[in-house]
Amino acid sequence: MTPQAVAAVVSNDTTVKPSHRINFCWGCLGALIGPLLSLYKAVEAGQLPSHIWLYYPVLVIWILVSGAFAIAWKPDSEWKAIWVGASVPALAASMIATPLIHQ
Repeated sequence: MTPQAVAAVVSNDTTVKPSHRINFCWGCLGALIGPLLSLYKAVEAGQLPSHIWLYYPVLVIWILVSGAFAIAWKPDSEWKAIWVGASVPALAASMIATPLIHQ
């Protein structure tokens, strides 16, 4: 075995990066964390919103967008995919709430 072949075997990266499907699932899970906590608090306080029929379709859209964003981000661990999925709705909400300033 040549020294180059030994170096190639020794330096071979053995870390396994998650697949796109796994990143999508972890991103979707991250997107579910915030709404599930909010819904739990609302149910516990007895203040379930009256427009709940609109809440679920929007929630599904946010979950799918967050999963797709987790794929695009290409995280190298499941925790980062969850973080990305949880961050997308928060980032979008802050962008929507912030008015654009025209000069």
